[in-house]
Amino acid sequence: MVDTTPRRRTELLELHPGLAAYARTALRLHPRAGSPTVGESSVGGPLAWPANEPWPTCADDHESDDDLESDDDLEGDEVGPGLAPPSRPTRTVPAEPVVMASVLQLYRRDLPAGPTPLPEWMFPDGADLLQVLWCPNPHPDTYEPRVRLYWRTASEPGDLLDGNPSLNLFTRDADVDFTPRPCVLHPEVVQEYPPVSVDDPDSGEFEDTLIGILPERLERSCAGWTVSGEPRGLDDQHDYTDHAGAPGWKLGGWVPAVGFLPPPAEHCFCGAPTFLLLGATSEALGGPWLPSGDPGFGWGDPEEWDDNRPTGVWGGRGGQLWLLGCTDDPAHPILTYTE
Repeated sequence: MVDTTPRRRTELLELHPGLAAYARTALRLHPRAGSPTVGESSVGGPLAWPANEPWPTCADDHESDDDLESDDDLEGDEVGPGLAPPSRPTRTVPAEPVVMASVLQLYRRDLPAGPTPLPEWMFPDGADLLQVLWCPNPHPDTYEPRVRLYWRTASEPGDLLDGNPSLNLFTRDADVDFTPRPCVLHPEVVQEYPPVSVDDPDSGEFEDTLIGILPERLERSCAGWTVSGEPRGLDDQHDYTDHAGAPGWKLGGWVPAVGFLPPPAEHCFCGAPTFLLLGATSEALGGPWLPSGDPGFGWGDPEEWDDNRPTGVWGGRGGQLWLLGCTDDPAHPILTYTE
């Protein structure tokens, strides 16, 4: 079983016992390139899709080739230290309607056992299979995908499709890639804590950047915490932010503080609070969230693009994507954010 919770985080919790009231359960997926089957949990793999149910399509307007930035405009974009930008296949214009891409299939039976309960939204009303699809093509109003969720009972799908339908993609560039590569999953249940200001508490700007989820005194103390009191540093990866939230693909937990403009919506259009449905970000192989033992799969090289991005998904100029759902009604539209 994979276990990546940072061992030095015990120091943080001992010094800040008030954090316990703000803990959220998250499920790290740990996708790794593979050949998943329809009966397995996966990212980008074949879905257990009923043969008599139409496959979802996207009817919204899509970017035309002329609307997209030229390759010359994108040269010089930063994609992170040690990472090369994704390739740019030839662009073609698709036939409509646009077929939605298989993003995630998660069987409840594949989740690790443990004392921490999963959020109720993960498998509501007796469901034991979650499927996530999104439109892999960009839209004129945003770089973010249109998302569909499906909850099922795995024992009741009947006859299944022979395989996922072919996608009619028409663009790829360094800023957008929403077509996941097939990956098998190695789920792990972890606890996460709220984001805090990334500014130094002793700086003059700190009061203006308070996140406000934690009480001010607690946020100030957490923002100044480092492992064993080591000096703060940009690349040391031993401060609160590095230890509070897990990187990589995950369900649940907290959305990190990454300078959203505008910030993530805390409420659905109906007024109900939102929750983090899915985070699709870098595996961050060089940070503190590394396995304590051999987890049974290759962890990877932090300098290699494919090891940090096994799914191939690139959610914006910063390569990060978050999907937010409605706590009151999962059928409400999914809100999306990229950074």
